[in-house]
Amino acid sequence: MLVIIALAVYGISRWRKTESAIGMRESRSIASWVAPNDETVSPKPASAVPSDTVSRQKSLVQLRAEFRESQRCLDERVTVRANLGNGSGTMPPHIPGCDELKIALRRLYEATRAAAQAGDLDAQMCYLMQRAGDRDTGFMLSDMEIAEYQSLAPQYVDAAFKRGDWRVVDLLGFHVVDSPGLFVQLEQWKDPLREYKAHHLLLLGAGDVDPQDPDYWLPALRIPESTLSAQEIRDSDAWAHEMYDKYFISQPRLLEEPRVCTAQDAS
Repeated sequence: MLVIIALAVYGISRWRKTESAIGMRESRSIASWVAPNDETVSPKPASAVPSDTVSRQKSLVQLRAEFRESQRCLDERVTVRANLGNGSGTMPPHIPGCDELKIALRRLYEATRAAAQAGDLDAQMCYLMQRAGDRDTGFMLSDMEIAEYQSLAPQYVDAAFKRGDWRVVDLLGFHVVDSPGLFVQLEQWKDPLREYKAHHLLLLGAGDVDPQDPDYWLPALRIPESTLSAQEIRDSDAWAHEMYDKYFISQPRLLEEPRVCTAQDAS
């Protein structure tokens, strides 16, 4: 359920190839998505917003627990709002301190940010999905927090590629049509061939999956690309094979679509 709620909150639509992406056809060379240094490094905290003393003193286990609790808090508040809207009398168990949706959004952001900076990989992927704010509740990130995202997020993307994390490929394959998150400002996102590259790389990861698999995501990835030139397709295919051989070949085959941010721990 949290997957659906998270997508609703972040306002992201995952329509794959149903229409050409607007404004993505920039006149520019193909950008590299991964920093040239092959060593896997832990992303360094940006200086825009210093980590508070309390967060630094907490263990990763504590920060991870608070991150998961904040997800449950948001789940509760969204469920309550939906139930009030449709007249349902069923309410989820109340989490202490989780009394308003705006507070839940702030709590989720701060817990995700702290766990991500401490090295929690699931939190880093959820941090990448962060939006600048929520119009309905008035929740907004500050300019410093947005600047920090712009510093940290590319490090998380690079690190995810270098560890062969399929979730970051799925993120870069999103087709966003409304209310995009901050990730659309990432340099990796601005590659006009980004969507096709990500889809082809995912197909390489799912190479042994039954072509008749009814799951929607595979047939959508296999829809022929009609907006790119033959040279662009050749270049993108070569890039996908290079990335697969370099970072993903040792990973288990994809049996289902990787989910960027969920309430479940990554396997």
